[in-house]
Amino acid sequence: MLIVSSFHLLVFKTIYWQKTLAVNEKELCKYFEPGNHVKVVSGTHEGATGMVVKVEQHVLIILSDTTKEHVSDAFAA
Repeated sequence: MLIVSSFHLLVFKTIYWQKTLAVNEKELCKYFEPGNHVKVVSGTHEGATGMVVKVEQHVLIILSDTTKEHVSDAFAA
């Protein structure tokens, strides 16, 4: 996948899809689903890793790899 960012416009090309798709970066959002493995990159649980158990709007509930406890943290859309 090739991603080119210019003037807040992202252009995507893949080997499977030969057309160019240009989108405004402000229209993109992160998408998580149960079973994804994630790492918290900022916030109160920064550095924690685990598996997504549940997604509630902009809050992820993850099962921590190290403590095996449920941790929740908000993410930016």
